[in-house]
Amino acid sequence: MRRAAWLNVDNKFSTTWIPAWPDRDAYLSNAEFAEVATFYYGLPSPACALLVGERIGATRTALDEHGCRVTTATLAGDGWRTQHDAIKWRIAGDMAEMQARATTEVCGLFAAHIPQQGRAQLDGESARKRQGLVPDFLLYADWGGPERPFLLELKTLHFGPSTYSHEARRCDAVARRARAVPTEYATKARNTDQRYCGTPEGELGPVSHQLQTYDRVRALVFGPWAEASPDVEQLLGTLARKGAAHHWRALGCQSEAAAIGTLAWLLRRRWGITALRENARLKLERLTYVGRGAAVAASRRLQAASYHAARAGRAIGRHNTWRGSR
Repeated sequence: MRRAAWLNVDNKFSTTWIPAWPDRDAYLSNAEFAEVATFYYGLPSPACALLVGERIGATRTALDEHGCRVTTATLAGDGWRTQHDAIKWRIAGDMAEMQARATTEVCGLFAAHIPQQGRAQLDGESARKRQGLVPDFLLYADWGGPERPFLLELKTLHFGPSTYSHEARRCDAVARRARAVPTEYATKARNTDQRYCGTPEGELGPVSHQLQTYDRVRALVFGPWAEASPDVEQLLGTLARKGAAHHWRALGCQSEAAAIGTLAWLLRRRWGITALRENARLKLERLTYVGRGAAVAASRRLQAASYHAARAGRAIGRHNTWRGSR
């Protein structure tokens, strides 16, 4: 783990927790700070010390001293999505603050190209799946030419043998994951065409054609050490330049160029610490699934949460019915 930490800690996002003042954008609780610091140096997790060797949920996996297995295990709850969305909305908020032209959770971009017969097949699916493909961001940027729309997809990595290789180069895991995203998007588009658009295998369907009207999908990948893929750095530079053009006077800078560095550090600190904090929170929150009776207790909590959510839904339904009658 010490070697893995040394290989994957970068000098851009992974180290932001060290000099950052613990204000609103860079706050870590005592438990989160301990997890971030020990994982940074490849040391055992303080929170996992008393539970090492215990079974994780209903799996056949035992908890390791660094807590990595509990972050990669498939468990009840919505920990992975919560971690992902915390980073996503942090970036979305910064896009708005830097006044970049961007959309988050781009629904309807590909659904309009699915014929009516295919949409009827999708009626029974979830709202997100009915959209075909839903990129995390649509950003207008001048990357390698005039300003045009780019699709961005956010991914998070967790340390495990399938994602981090002992022979890997420095920060290679996030770069390798980022390189796979465009191919995954093309595969999803092709499967959607064949299943819902009636496109024969080997031909270009309407969803795939729409995807090809954009440049390659840019992947924003954050690892457990907050190491980031190259496209994250490119996005940061773009937002810093756009923000400097609007905020350099308010920042007290003498020029736009002087404000770029200030805003770049602001964004780097926010994204780096958000990624580190959410990875620590995922580990700490999932420890409730470790040990004897943990799986049963977690099941009871989920049942209670579902019960109260159903009651709240019925109450909202009755309220809306009453408002309609009024």
